[in-house]
Amino acid sequence: MDVNYEQGRPLQIAAEIAALDFLSIMIAKGATTESLVMAFPHIFKVQPCANEGTMLSLIELFREHAGEQLVSAVHPTIPDPPVFMSVFNYPERPRVLEAVLDVGFSVDQKMLHHVSDIGSIEITPLYWALLGHEEAVTEPVVCMLLKRGGTFSHPITVASIL
Repeated sequence: MDVNYEQGRPLQIAAEIAALDFLSIMIAKGATTESLVMAFPHIFKVQPCANEGTMLSLIELFREHAGEQLVSAVHPTIPDPPVFMSVFNYPERPRVLEAVLDVGFSVDQKMLHHVSDIGSIEITPLYWALLGHEEAVTEPVVCMLLKRGGTFSHPITVASIL
């Protein structure tokens, strides 16, 4: 099996089902950093979400084998930054957020968010966490964002509306 086929599609599939053992085997069979970078965001697509221990192990596995390359890459089909995906998928798990931040991702990675009557605006994870959602982001996750230097700045100004 070519684990690097189509930018690591086999790795992406394994990541989407949180197949930690299978990912480890594929890494040992020569997965390239590029393939790992393309597979990393897929760990946030696991449905239902992986348990905390599995998620922490997945993040560590990718950090160990792809390191800083994870931080500098932009995935072509998954535009959501890993910090947002961790807060969105694990709103009650500060350790998952901490693990993503420990990889080197910025606590203030911005994401486009649609606001009716205004359009798309760039927001930070802390701003998004405090907006209020169906799945409320818990206080420990918000505290982790603050502890790591997350900023809350209102992206809508009078000038941006005019």
